[in-house]
Amino acid sequence: MDPFQAQVQREFDQLRVEVTILRAQLAVQSITPHRARLPNPEKFAGSTYKFNTWLPSVKAKLRVDGPVIGDEIAQFYYVYLNLDNSVQSIVLPQLAQAEEVQQ
Repeated sequence: MDPFQAQVQREFDQLRVEVTILRAQLAVQSITPHRARLPNPEKFAGSTYKFNTWLPSVKAKLRVDGPVIGDEIAQFYYVYLNLDNSVQSIVLPQLAQAEEVQQ
């Protein structure tokens, strides 16, 4: 697979993940009463010094808003989407492997 095809495949995989998360969020919102939620954390761009504040923010978001976000799979994708594109590309092989195991 040439670099262009690989890039297109990564972007396609990322869009598929986003669609899955949005579908899960819509399903949860239709059955869950609306309530106040924590703000979304800023995307993690890979800086070591920012990880120490980003991780507790994501953990708090999942702890408080986990039911609104959805099941464990939806929460996993929520965290994935809160990574900067450069970090997402680093963990993409693990994501692909997890999706293969899931199926």
